[in-house]
Amino acid sequence: GEDERQEVADGEQSIIISTSGMIEGGPIMSWLRHIGPDPDSNLVFVGYQAQGTLGRRIQNGWDEIPVDGWGGGGRGDTLTLEMGTEVVDGFSGHADRQGLENFVKTMNPRPEKVLCVHGDERSVQDLSSALYHDYNMRTFAPKNLETFRFK
Repeated sequence: GEDERQEVADGEQSIIISTSGMIEGGPIMSWLRHIGPDPDSNLVFVGYQAQGTLGRRIQNGWDEIPVDGWGGGGRGDTLTLEMGTEVVDGFSGHADRQGLENFVKTMNPRPEKVLCVHGDERSVQDLSSALYHDYNMRTFAPKNLETFRFK
């Protein structure tokens, strides 16, 4: 709970491994409250942070973040971040482009429609276009929060 997290934050140097994500919810929100204001702490990103997410904003240098409703914060409250941030490239829980294309190629039966999501806009568009041309299937590269209905 919160007491244990505060004890860790106040104690000896430590490495905290929290759930992945884009800092849009989960345990990382509580950890931010405990270590964010500490200039001796660092947040290391090892996963992709999509445009528009709090994770990407922190990567881009935001030093004050909204805390509306989480961790005791009231409406309009903010948290000042003094921790350092680092980005480690090369880690992924996803296949690379070739792996994704091979996956689609070997699907039996091959899908009629494919939605390409989760990546930089240009990369997602390129993959969608390649699948369309190479496999003659309908592909989509939806914008964030765009809705699709399948019947």
